[in-house]
Amino acid sequence: MGWLGWLGWLGWLLNDGRRLVRQLVELAVEWGRRLELVGPSILE
Repeated sequence: MGWLGWLGWLGWLLNDGRRLVRQLVELAVEWGRRLELVGPSILE
């Protein structure tokens, strides 16, 4: 990749990457809550 490619990728990462990370974090939190609710009932 040339410098322009890297700069474009970095720009995308800064703009869309933040949104993507936020979505991933929300997803992880949601799954964490679900596992907390479901986990004990599976273990028993």
